[in-house]
Amino acid sequence: MRKHFGIILMIDALGVSQYNIKECRDFLIKQKNLEEHFQSLKAVFGSWAPHYKFSQASIFGDTIIHCWPIDSKKITDHYSVIYDVVADASLVLQDGVKNGVLYRGCIAIGDYIFEKNTVLGPAVFDAHDWYESANWFGVILTPKTQLLLESLFEKENRKTKDKSDEELEQQLSRLLVRYEVPLSHCASMQNTKEFWSVAWPFWYFNPLKEEITEESPREVVLKDLFKISQSKDGEPKFKNSIDFFDWYHEKFYPD
Repeated sequence: MRKHFGIILMIDALGVSQYNIKECRDFLIKQKNLEEHFQSLKAVFGSWAPHYKFSQASIFGDTIIHCWPIDSKKITDHYSVIYDVVADASLVLQDGVKNGVLYRGCIAIGDYIFEKNTVLGPAVFDAHDWYESANWFGVILTPKTQLLLESLFEKENRKTKDKSDEELEQQLSRLLVRYEVPLSHCASMQNTKEFWSVAWPFWYFNPLKEEITEESPREVVLKDLFKISQSKDGEPKFKNSIDFFDWYHEKFYPD
């Protein structure tokens, strides 16, 4: 079994345990579509990007683990890979909202083993320890991963940048943001923690061509969320996610 070093995205869908049989069937179709989406990225970008070419996905129940292998000896050269992973994750989250599936999860970096449909290793365990921590739908980076990410940012700040570097940095700064995330199952008085968080609202303010509308981004996201079943226990997750959307709107796209 070969050991890999790379970036792990672990997500699961909220509320699946309340689904009836029809909803379970519909959900499995959506999971299949998501799997095909990852395969299409691999096909399109794999010819020139090794992290796509050798990417792998494991799906069991309502949980998805997607792996992008990278060279551990050149981790600080992978700024653009971080961008790709964050952009992919943000699109998955936004597409999920539009299609009635709210994903919550975590990104980790480290060692792992992929065998058939099973992924194990420190990176997976790190993601698993944190992916249920947030009381919302969305994706955070583990605290350990944040250390490596910030080290990478420090290196980028020392570089002489050309125009393409500046554009990538600006784009990433709107796709990956620091935010006080509401916590679930707080063992102490602390009810929020600052994480680097994937900014899924970005795609409501920068919609793909086929999604352009005259409605405001907030109108669109609220309509999308209205279509999704909401239990009393799940209401805080909706509220906290809308609060994140409003914070993002005010910070990056003020009226």
